Amino acid sequence: MRIHKDYALAFENFKKAAYQDHADAQLKLAEMYEQGRGVVADQILAMDWLQKAADNGHAEAQYKLGSKYIKGYGVEQDLTSGAGWLFRAEMNGHAEAIEQLRQLRIPSYNV
Repeated sequence: MRIHKDYALAFENFKKAAYQDHADAQLKLAEMYEQGRGVVADQILAMDWLQKAADNGHAEAQYKLGSKYIKGYGVEQDLTSGAGWLFRAEMNGHAEAIEQLRQLRIPSYNV
């Protein structure tokens, strides 16, 4: 059975929740803007929503934001900001953040 995904409807629902400060919805909205699902792709809005989710303590958003700063993807490369977001993600239990910090040879709080 094939399932039809209504990305436009999902986008509207995530948007409502995101404006009510739901960090999960903010991350989903960022991903939808980044990928152009249910909405025209917009990297600036994607970064804005990713930042909001990260600011609201969402570990995955913090990890993704840190990775973007480290790589200079969608933002100007900034290793200090990137490491800071990776540390926050690590403190919120994000295992991949620990690994990325190790790869960068930055001591982890959990090591």
